[in-house]
Amino acid sequence: MAKIKGICRNEECDHCDEIMEAEKSNFVCEHCGKPLFPINNQTGGGGDGGGMNVKLIAIIAAAVVVLGAGAFFLFSGSDDSEPQPQEVVAPEPAAPDTVAAEPVAEPAAEPAAEPAAPAKPAEPKAKEPAKPQNGYVSNYNLGYGKYTGDLKNGKPHGHGTIVYTAQHTITGSYVASPGDKYEGDFRDGRVSGGLGYWTTKDGNMKTINP
Repeated sequence: MAKIKGICRNEECDHCDEIMEAEKSNFVCEHCGKPLFPINNQTGGGGDGGGMNVKLIAIIAAAVVVLGAGAFFLFSGSDDSEPQPQEVVAPEPAAPDTVAAEPVAEPAAEPAAEPAAPAKPAEPKAKEPAKPQNGYVSNYNLGYGKYTGDLKNGKPHGHGTIVYTAQHTITGSYVASPGDKYEGDFRDGRVSGGLGYWTTKDGNMKTINP
């Protein structure tokens, strides 16, 4: 909603005589809550010139009221009756002499966007069972193959068989491909001991002596 300019005339407000903007439907001072006096921000000179003219007019008008009240009490002092206090009402700021510009039509309010659907909470991942560290295992995942055999400290140690799921060096210049199998002795995760048997995925067997 468009905002219009006004001036606070509440003398008890710390922002009295200041120009501020407020919505037309709630045209009050945001500091003291008192109604604002509208001003025309289309007056000549631009910027704060209009606000200074309105402030000067309001000060002159208030001075005239105060002087008039003083003169009234001065000339009525000879009256035997006690003068009654007069309520002084601050005049509204005089309208500027310039012709007000035609009001600009406010743009139609855009329809409120539909609220976004709440994000679906992520499903908790299933906790993987703890891997055995020692003993005999079957299809133990080494990351590059599945191991069946003796295990120590989480590594092949003893006699066992590896079915490779990724390319991996068996020992030396012997490199297994996915689907190959090696059977033999291991020590601390490495091929060791006597003869081992490397069988390719095509069924060819080779003897390896580490």
